[in-house]
Amino acid sequence: MPLSCATNRGVDDGGSGQAADVADNMKGPLGRSKTDGPEYTSNTLIISLNDGYNEDDVYALAGKYDMEVLYIYENFNMCATKLPRDYTDAEFKTLIRKLKADPIVNDASRDVIMHLY
Repeated sequence: MPLSCATNRGVDDGGSGQAADVADNMKGPLGRSKTDGPEYTSNTLIISLNDGYNEDDVYALAGKYDMEVLYIYENFNMCATKLPRDYTDAEFKTLIRKLKADPIVNDASRDVIMHLY
């Protein structure tokens, strides 16, 4: 199936049903609409680090927030971390706010699940 940026939002197809056909063709194998918002993991974060920090600092940061380091992306000055359990949206927001206040952290966000259709 070719890639498309089409969506049925705000489309007036004059009653032909073409807008609905477009929406149906944009469903992925799991039934999620390809136009739905991002889907996040429930226990992983991607953290962008400020310059000047090393691997030991990353592990210290992870220990401070009870996270496991999954991978350090040295070329991007980032790391992927895993939380000890699934977090709620509210818990993620609180943790991300704390992480962003840490001097080693440039930015932090939930890990996004990507589906290739």
